[in-house]
Amino acid sequence: MAAADATVSLYFDTLTLNVGMLGLPIAYGLVKRRSGWRTVALIWNWIGIAGAALTFGLLLFTNEPIIYSRHQTVLFTISNPVAEVLAGAALLIAFWRWRVLIRPSVRSLFGSPPPAFNPIASNLDAPS
Repeated sequence: MAAADATVSLYFDTLTLNVGMLGLPIAYGLVKRRSGWRTVALIWNWIGIAGAALTFGLLLFTNEPIIYSRHQTVLFTISNPVAEVLAGAALLIAFWRWRVLIRPSVRSLFGSPPPAFNPIASNLDAPS
């Protein structure tokens, strides 16, 4: 969806970088089973959980439809109940992704992360 949004923006002669496009390198790192990218995916997923929860909460207290427009052109409108269902679904999917990424069987696929560099410990191990 983020790539489609950036492509539509190019049609209007503007260049936008949608932060959702950061999911592309995250997905590549997950496919390659890199533990660092799994950590990034977990952090990014928690940001998504917070955003979906905030959106869902705000939609509960408003009755206005959601209007999506680009450059003063209304592309589509979503009624409030439909938007609440979509935000709730996004929240459930984000929790499901989090559960999958923290499962022991999935964690073992990524191996253990490399040990952090500790200059104090490395000086203690050096011959004197």
